[in-house]
Amino acid sequence: MHQIRNHLATLEIMLLKISEGGLLSNILDKCMHVLSIFSAVINLFSKNMSTAVENFQVNMVVLDSHHWVPLPSVGFPVSGTNEESLDDVTPPSFLMEHPPIAVFINGVSAAMNDLRPCAPVSLKHILAYEVVNGLQAVSNSLLQYSIVRVLRGSDSPLFLSLCQAFIEVSPPISISSLFLILQWANTAVAVMNTVVMT
Repeated sequence: MHQIRNHLATLEIMLLKISEGGLLSNILDKCMHVLSIFSAVINLFSKNMSTAVENFQVNMVVLDSHHWVPLPSVGFPVSGTNEESLDDVTPPSFLMEHPPIAVFINGVSAAMNDLRPCAPVSLKHILAYEVVNGLQAVSNSLLQYSIVRVLRGSDSPLFLSLCQAFIEVSPPISISSLFLILQWANTAVAVMNTVVMT
């Protein structure tokens, strides 16, 4: 983010001094460099989200030979969020009962961790689109699984529990993580503006 800020500051200074083609070429080079940084960030995030979905789908294939067994409750709430936990994006422990969902959330967390040092606030809509695409792909995989697979009577409630865990955990954690990273990036930009102004 600091490099981008430096490039933009240089661009602002150089725009006032354009009197020949060489300077215009230099400005164009700097702009292309900034665009390549944004492109790299988007590509990396998109790749990481795709990997999270692929890992989820691999774990769903493993479920074909899986015998659904209810795990004993260990005292963690299965649903619901309270106001105090909105900034907490730690996945709940009960996801261990649902390995494909846990793998997906782990992949989303990895994608967010890679995004954290260089989150471009101006690309928030594109990044949000990638998150929504990942969530939609997992949702489609669950729907496909329920259509194609014939679950035994006792397996059906357990599969529905997996689906419920996905609905209750994946969107809030994914969206909250992105929001917190972009909020942090926004704060960093404000601090940089304050430093540059003084």
